[in-house]
Amino acid sequence: MPENSSRIGICAKLAFGNLDARRLVEWFEVQRLFGVDMIIAYRYNLNSQAGKVFNYYEKLGISKLYEFDIPEKVLRDVGDETVQSWNDEQVTLYDCQEMLYLYDYVGVVDFDEFLIPKTENFTNAWKIFFEEQFQWQFFSAIVFFVQMHITTWDKGKHPLFIGQYTNGTQPMADRVKEVYMPSRIIPGSVFTHRVKPLQNHTRTYISPRLATIHHFRICRKEWLQSDKIEMEYTIEPEIPSDEYNQAYQCNTFEQHHCPEVEKLANVVKSRVIQALMDIGV
Repeated sequence: MPENSSRIGICAKLAFGNLDARRLVEWFEVQRLFGVDMIIAYRYNLNSQAGKVFNYYEKLGISKLYEFDIPEKVLRDVGDETVQSWNDEQVTLYDCQEMLYLYDYVGVVDFDEFLIPKTENFTNAWKIFFEEQFQWQFFSAIVFFVQMHITTWDKGKHPLFIGQYTNGTQPMADRVKEVYMPSRIIPGSVFTHRVKPLQNHTRTYISPRLATIHHFRICRKEWLQSDKIEMEYTIEPEIPSDEYNQAYQCNTFEQHHCPEVEKLANVVKSRVIQALMDIGV
């Protein structure tokens, strides 16, 4: 891309605990392929192998990792499913959005999420996609539907993790993610799943036929209650009676092959393998 091309940043929030180092390399290499310029994350009790991955990408100039701590650890901890824990996480977003304020486009993307445009060429795909979508002057943020790739479903034999789970759900409006233009939003208004546009600007949902967030995770039993989520197409799952199935399988969901995930895994495979060798994880 030319020197005057747009700059893209990611706020990845917290990197903590047993974050998988090899999966993290896949995530970083996909962002590099897509044309992301800077990834900011915050370290909290992070395992040493994942730490080596961050060190590698910091040396390449694509990432910055900052220390993070919380008071009153006896009362709460990072990763807890509590309002206070989410508030702690929000502190990282306030800091990150300030540091990326001069970037053209910024996304809040977790380490188990991949925003994949449907394109013939993945090289600089984010840059190309956002420059086209944000040409409309009143767009402040683009909202993406989410396809879940349930990691307790049957997996394939691809060497990359994302290539093993190419089946996903239909596009869901559950915990959507946004990419925004800092120049078109209210400063300090960035949250994990929503931003606030400036006056006379708007957030717009993008068609899943153009791009979606692909989220690789275990099942959430709330998804099995059809009144708790919104999907592009209605799914009325038959609720399994087995409690384990409810919590961890999502076996009642229709599985849809996602060719863009399979294609991406094949395109990025050689880059990931080389990076794994360079890092030694």
